[in-house]
Amino acid sequence: MKCPNCSAEVPGSAVFCPSCGKSMPSTGSGRAADEVTREWVREVIVPAGYDVTFSEEKAHLLRAKHASRPNIQVGIRKDLGVITIQHWWGMQKPGWSGDKEMRVALNEANAASWFDTFSVDAQGDLGVSSYITLAHRLSEHNILQFLERESESFMKIIAVSGLRKFMK
Repeated sequence: MKCPNCSAEVPGSAVFCPSCGKSMPSTGSGRAADEVTREWVREVIVPAGYDVTFSEEKAHLLRAKHASRPNIQVGIRKDLGVITIQHWWGMQKPGWSGDKEMRVALNEANAASWFDTFSVDAQGDLGVSSYITLAHRLSEHNILQFLERESESFMKIIAVSGLRKFMK
């Protein structure tokens, strides 16, 4: 496809022209940002093997479990223009001698990722947060591709950072 502003060649899935930065017109596939709901996300990910439950206390959240991928919590945050994706894993308590090593591994994970934010909560669980923007139309393919790439990226970063050593 050609950019209507500068006539540069632009990939069909692009939201912005890589040459001039102008927004690309929607191709019409997928859902507009205001049409994205947790019910729609459930319809998209259940056929991919996720078991989905809705949060009773927060209307924008759903939780999804998968047999071979990380379990996730998905938040539809239209007020922020994003879908948030969060993962949690139990971590072994490193004790005083391993605490510094775990913080170094956590910093390595954050430095290795352009996309995810790694943190350890008060209970000692590893949390990983990322998001999908709702700035344009979002297709089922976008969601599924994101979850697949996210899972692959996470596992690589865990391995190279040294965090795997601390996971249960």
